[in-house]
Amino acid sequence: MAQEVWGQDDDVVTPVAGGGVVIAPKKDVAAEKRAETSTEITVANAARDSRKEKFDYAKNLRDEFRKAPESVNYETVMRQFSSALGAQATPTGDQALITAYAKMLDPTSVVREAEFNIVQAGDSAIGKQVANLQKQFGMDESGLIRPEVRARVLREMKNLTDNYRQSYDRIRGDYEGLAESYGVSPTAVIGTRVDEPYNSKIEELWKKKGVTDETEGQQLALT
Repeated sequence: MAQEVWGQDDDVVTPVAGGGVVIAPKKDVAAEKRAETSTEITVANAARDSRKEKFDYAKNLRDEFRKAPESVNYETVMRQFSSALGAQATPTGDQALITAYAKMLDPTSVVREAEFNIVQAGDSAIGKQVANLQKQFGMDESGLIRPEVRARVLREMKNLTDNYRQSYDRIRGDYEGLAESYGVSPTAVIGTRVDEPYNSKIEELWKKKGVTDETEGQQLALT
């Protein structure tokens, strides 16, 4: 005779062969639901933390890249080159050309307005540099420099931008690799190129200037 087994009201009693039964506790649906919800919350929190961690990585790398001398100096050089190309062949224009060139030679210096107007009286490194360049380029009493000297200055400025561009491209590539190693989007770190706002204007002005190669006498290509 099969032994009688009694279960609680919430238990599940399942008959089995031979007259016996299997008693299993009734499923706690509410508890299971709470456990599932807790797991979902844990996964969501982990995903959020991962996104924040990547965001922090990207922000820190972006700040480092933008403040790097290679980035700051190249942006300064491109801005000065663009300004110099727009200068007219006038005393004021030649003064602006020489000042921009001096700034490109030392991108970390600061050109004050007083130094721009009266460089001879300036006592800073950039002021003295401008004054020396005026003598070197043979600026006459009217404040003009000869056309061939002006063209030579522009050629030298172009060479400077090429050199700074190479340094910028190298560090840009380095930070692109760092971004990929941290699992973040390279665009979030390196962004758009710092020369992008100046390229079109520089190309247009360079063609208008018609700067020629010193040896071949042909217009010098910008790139």
